[in-house]
Amino acid sequence: MTKNIFSSYEKSVITQVLDEIAESVFDDLDSLDVESDWEEVEEIQQKDVDPEEQASRMYDDVIESYLDVLREYQNNSRDDSATIQCMGILKGIYKFENERMNDLFDWGQYDNHKNLKQVIEEWRKGNTDPRNLKEMDKFVMENFPEWHEDTY
Repeated sequence: MTKNIFSSYEKSVITQVLDEIAESVFDDLDSLDVESDWEEVEEIQQKDVDPEEQASRMYDDVIESYLDVLREYQNNSRDDSATIQCMGILKGIYKFENERMNDLFDWGQYDNHKNLKQVIEEWRKGNTDPRNLKEMDKFVMENFPEWHEDTY
Protein backbone atom coordinates (compact mmCIF):
# COMPACT_ATOMS: atom_id res chain seq x y z
CA MET A 1 0.00 0.00 0.00
CA THR A 2 2.80 2.40 0.78
CA LYS A 3 4.28 1.79 -2.66
CA ASN A 4 1.05 2.84 -4.39
CA ILE A 5 0.82 6.04 -2.34
CA PHE A 6 4.44 6.87 -3.07
CA SER A 7 3.96 6.18 -6.75
CA SER A 8 0.96 8.47 -6.83
CA TYR A 9 2.87 11.18 -4.98
CA GLU A 10 5.88 10.75 -7.23
CA LYS A 11 3.70 11.01 -10.32
CA SER A 12 2.10 14.23 -9.09
CA VAL A 13 5.52 15.78 -8.38
CA ILE A 14 6.81 14.75 -11.81
CA THR A 15 3.69 16.12 -13.47
CA GLN A 16 4.09 19.40 -11.61
CA VAL A 17 7.76 19.77 -12.64
CA LEU A 18 6.96 18.80 -16.22
CA ASP A 19 4.13 21.34 -16.37
CA GLU A 20 6.39 24.06 -14.96
CA ILE A 21 8.98 23.39 -17.67
CA ALA A 22 6.26 23.38 -20.35
CA GLU A 23 4.83 26.67 -19.10
CA SER A 24 8.29 28.23 -19.04
CA VAL A 25 9.00 27.11 -22.63
CA PHE A 26 5.61 28.42 -23.75
CA ASP A 27 6.08 31.76 -21.99
CA ASP A 28 9.58 32.23 -23.39
CA LEU A 29 8.42 31.48 -26.94
CA ASP A 30 5.25 33.51 -26.72
CA SER A 31 7.08 36.56 -25.38
CA LEU A 32 9.56 36.77 -28.26
CA ASP A 33 9.49 40.17 -29.94
CA VAL A 34 11.68 40.50 -33.00
CA GLU A 35 11.15 44.22 -33.50
CA SER A 36 11.95 45.04 -29.89
CA ASP A 37 15.07 42.89 -29.97
CA TRP A 38 16.14 44.50 -33.26
CA GLU A 39 16.00 47.92 -31.69
CA GLU A 40 18.32 46.73 -28.93
CA VAL A 41 20.94 45.15 -31.19
CA GLU A 42 22.78 47.64 -33.37
CA GLU A 43 24.42 44.92 -35.47
CA ILE A 44 21.06 43.57 -36.60
CA GLN A 45 19.80 47.06 -37.42
CA GLN A 46 22.70 47.55 -39.81
CA LYS A 47 22.11 44.26 -41.64
CA ASP A 48 19.30 43.47 -44.00
CA VAL A 49 17.78 40.65 -41.93
CA ASP A 50 14.45 39.14 -42.76
CA PRO A 51 12.08 39.27 -39.75
CA GLU A 52 10.97 35.69 -40.45
CA GLU A 53 14.56 34.50 -40.34
CA GLN A 54 15.26 36.45 -37.16
CA ALA A 55 12.10 35.08 -35.52
CA SER A 56 13.19 31.56 -36.41
CA ARG A 57 16.65 32.15 -34.90
CA MET A 58 15.12 33.53 -31.72
CA TYR A 59 12.78 30.55 -31.48
CA ASP A 60 15.73 28.16 -31.92
CA ASP A 61 17.72 30.00 -29.24
CA VAL A 62 14.90 29.55 -26.73
CA ILE A 63 14.63 25.83 -27.43
CA GLU A 64 18.42 25.45 -27.35
CA SER A 65 18.58 26.93 -23.84
CA TYR A 66 16.24 24.19 -22.61
CA LEU A 67 18.18 21.54 -24.50
CA ASP A 68 21.34 22.71 -22.73
CA VAL A 69 19.70 21.76 -19.42
CA LEU A 70 18.66 18.40 -20.88
CA ARG A 71 22.22 17.70 -22.02
CA GLU A 72 23.60 18.68 -18.62
CA TYR A 73 21.32 16.11 -16.97
CA GLN A 74 22.47 13.49 -19.45
CA ASN A 75 26.13 14.36 -18.94
CA ASN A 76 25.63 13.83 -15.21
CA SER A 77 23.88 10.46 -15.69
CA ARG A 78 20.50 11.83 -14.65
CA ASP A 79 18.44 10.09 -17.32
CA ASP A 80 15.15 10.47 -15.47
CA SER A 81 15.65 14.23 -15.07
CA ALA A 82 16.63 14.51 -18.74
CA THR A 83 13.48 12.64 -19.71
CA ILE A 84 11.29 14.95 -17.62
CA GLN A 85 13.08 17.96 -19.14
CA CYS A 86 12.47 16.60 -22.64
CA MET A 87 8.79 15.97 -21.93
CA GLY A 88 8.41 19.49 -20.56
CA ILE A 89 10.04 21.00 -23.64
CA LEU A 90 7.74 18.97 -25.89
CA LYS A 91 4.64 20.06 -23.99
CA GLY A 92 5.77 23.67 -24.17
CA ILE A 93 6.31 23.50 -27.92
CA TYR A 94 2.96 21.83 -28.39
CA LYS A 95 1.21 24.41 -26.23
CA PHE A 96 2.87 27.18 -28.22
CA GLU A 97 1.61 25.60 -31.43
CA ASN A 98 -1.95 25.55 -30.14
CA GLU A 99 -2.30 28.51 -27.77
CA ARG A 100 0.21 31.16 -28.78
CA MET A 101 -0.82 34.78 -28.72
CA ASN A 102 2.31 35.87 -30.56
CA ASP A 103 1.18 36.50 -34.14
CA LEU A 104 4.78 36.95 -35.25
CA PHE A 105 5.05 33.19 -35.63
CA ASP A 106 1.99 32.86 -37.81
CA TRP A 107 4.24 33.60 -40.75
CA GLY A 108 7.67 32.69 -39.38
CA GLN A 109 10.09 30.14 -40.79
CA TYR A 110 9.65 27.59 -38.07
CA ASP A 111 7.90 24.28 -37.74
CA ASN A 112 6.79 23.14 -34.30
CA HIS A 113 6.43 19.57 -35.47
CA LYS A 114 9.98 19.55 -36.82
CA ASN A 115 11.24 21.13 -33.59
CA LEU A 116 9.42 18.53 -31.53
CA LYS A 117 11.13 15.78 -33.52
CA GLN A 118 14.53 17.45 -33.08
CA VAL A 119 14.07 17.66 -29.31
CA ILE A 120 13.23 13.95 -29.15
CA GLU A 121 16.22 13.08 -31.33
CA GLU A 122 18.53 15.15 -29.13
CA TRP A 123 17.19 13.40 -26.04
CA ARG A 124 17.59 9.97 -27.65
CA LYS A 125 21.29 10.65 -28.36
CA GLY A 126 22.07 10.85 -24.66
CA ASN A 127 19.47 8.47 -23.24
CA THR A 128 21.05 5.42 -21.61
CA ASP A 129 17.94 3.91 -20.04
CA PRO A 130 15.81 1.76 -22.40
CA ARG A 131 12.81 2.10 -20.04
CA ASN A 132 12.72 5.79 -20.83
CA LEU A 133 12.27 5.07 -24.54
CA LYS A 134 9.00 3.31 -23.76
CA GLU A 135 7.94 6.09 -21.41
CA MET A 136 8.68 8.73 -24.02
CA ASP A 137 6.79 6.82 -26.71
CA LYS A 138 3.79 6.52 -24.39
CA PHE A 139 4.02 10.21 -23.45
CA VAL A 140 4.14 11.35 -27.07
CA MET A 141 1.26 9.05 -28.02
CA GLU A 142 -0.92 10.35 -25.19
CA ASN A 143 -0.07 14.04 -25.55
CA PHE A 144 0.61 14.56 -29.26
CA PRO A 145 -1.17 11.72 -31.07
CA GLU A 146 -1.21 13.55 -34.40
CA TRP A 147 2.59 13.84 -34.27
CA HIS A 148 3.36 10.43 -32.78
CA GLU A 149 3.72 8.54 -36.03
CA ASP A 150 6.39 10.88 -37.36
CA THR A 151 8.46 10.94 -34.18
CA TYR A 152 9.12 7.21 -33.98
